[in-house]
Amino acid sequence: MSTFILFIALAVTLSFPSILVYLILTDSVRQKARFLEFRKDIPRFTFRLLALGSFLWLLSVWTAVSSTQWIDPHLLPTPQAVAEAFVGLFSGGQVLFDIGISVTRILVGFFPAALTGTFIGLLAGNFRSLYAVIIPPNTFVRYIPPTAFIALLIVWFGLGEPLKVSLIALGIFFFLVQMTMDAVRAVPLEYLEVAYTLGTRRGGVFWRVTLPAALPDIMVIWRINISAAWTFLVVAEFLGATQGLGRLLNESFRYNRIPQLYATILLIGFIGLIFDLFFEWILMKARLSWRKYYVES
Repeated sequence: MSTFILFIALAVTLSFPSILVYLILTDSVRQKARFLEFRKDIPRFTFRLLALGSFLWLLSVWTAVSSTQWIDPHLLPTPQAVAEAFVGLFSGGQVLFDIGISVTRILVGFFPAALTGTFIGLLAGNFRSLYAVIIPPNTFVRYIPPTAFIALLIVWFGLGEPLKVSLIALGIFFFLVQMTMDAVRAVPLEYLEVAYTLGTRRGGVFWRVTLPAALPDIMVIWRINISAAWTFLVVAEFLGATQGLGRLLNESFRYNRIPQLYATILLIGFIGLIFDLFFEWILMKARLSWRKYYVES
């Protein structure tokens, strides 16, 4: 059975890149650009097939490399060993509690910082005077790695929950301010001029013109930065945490449970994928479905 799995893995490893190269070369020779046409949608079935193929290719490469022991099995366990460790994580229910703790820390650290940073970025993007007050200091702090503040945060907050939440918030806040400001400044001035011509006051322009026009880009900014929030969560939970997924990573490393270490990393990836789908489908599609009509009209 293991030989059959290895054969399938090698077949997928070689065939998927070959198919992609064939499609690209076909486009280039025929010059019809069916596969690589700039910014044009492809059929949903094709999209899902390519996305699934990329995941299967990564899994097949992993299977081939680990099964043939090109890399020390202790350093790269087989997918089967990691899958067994993944299932083992859920025995007893402790991992569900850890997931809940980590997700709570993300929400508490991310959303207050995102809301505050977005509002400050809106002010800086709309008013040149506030830009001069906000952006230069923000740029200065933005180039300081947030991990450089860990020692200072420990002095201020100790190793408790405030440290973890504040590191997440600090890690994304200054980037959110900068990116939101850029999104607001990308709103065409014609929108503001039309609003003023129709008698809209300054507050109305702020809330009813620039904010709605920049909101789709702001949602993209949130989507990008919540992935960064997970980075800082893992760093924070390595610092003496007794609960959370970072604690599970640290424990797996400390006791040399390598398959469990890989399983925990994959678990974090799955949870991050759920967060990403939330922003893409619920916020960007459902909540902002007016955007496509607004642009096309």
